[in-house]
Amino acid sequence: MRLHSPPITELHALATVARLGSVTLAANELSVTQGAVSRAITRLEDHFGCPLLVRGNRRTELTETGKAFLDKVGPALNVIESVSSQLRMASRTKELTLSVAPTFFSNWLVPRLYRYEALHPDITLRFVHYNYDGCDFSDQTPDVVISAKPLDIPLVCCDYVIGRQNILVCSPKTALGLKTPRDLLSQQLLCHRSAPGIWSAWFKEVGLADEEPALGREFDYVSILIEATVAGLGVAILPRCLLEQALELGRLVTPFDLSIESKRGFHLCYPKAKSDMAGLITFKDWLMDEVAKYCSAIGESK
Repeated sequence: MRLHSPPITELHALATVARLGSVTLAANELSVTQGAVSRAITRLEDHFGCPLLVRGNRRTELTETGKAFLDKVGPALNVIESVSSQLRMASRTKELTLSVAPTFFSNWLVPRLYRYEALHPDITLRFVHYNYDGCDFSDQTPDVVISAKPLDIPLVCCDYVIGRQNILVCSPKTALGLKTPRDLLSQQLLCHRSAPGIWSAWFKEVGLADEEPALGREFDYVSILIEATVAGLGVAILPRCLLEQALELGRLVTPFDLSIESKRGFHLCYPKAKSDMAGLITFKDWLMDEVAKYCSAIGESK
């Protein structure tokens, strides 16, 4: 049987815009972007083949068709939302869905997760795909994103975790030819495409601000940049927290005892509406405690 009803998220968008009279206010209440609300309304109008809203200068109103439609489906929508909320709260207090920046996930978080599971065996962590273009939380999942930068989204909390401290690393063989910072000028200077200015900042820090570093290869993925450095393709400046195992195993070394701070770093991002979730509270507390322990062990701030 063919279904004629549209997706429920689009119905919620329509109902919220109608109640508040504004796409902007509706986006704030739903913890999504204005664009996400506008696209939902457009899809709904395309589905029915008629306009449902009239967009004025001061207020967005329902058309006669939109009002008649919402008068009939609105009460049912409220019932569905109420029952769904109760059911989800009952089942999801013991579950947390996360999307984590891959290199941070594999190099720092995974080796520590067993401690969280030992402390909270009643809470299930579920991991989903990480979107490099960002997450607007317009879908029901994930609950939490550990992002490589803060997300500038209304009604979304972004708590800095770790990753602003960057160090210069290279392979042990490459390090043999590095006696002073000036020796770097003859090396392949590798970098991530999102941080090409980090080398200029490093040279300025060591008193070589007048030098123009000739950048070598740029990489889209930090994990590949790390492996390229291990393979001796050049020298890189990377977040210390991502290099823990490579440094311990001697695959990478730090030829100069200097760290510089970036403005990015990894952030724990989540909608304010979910800040009281039991799984989120326990995970956040545990994560920050692990960060404090790690920073204490290496003698650095996070």
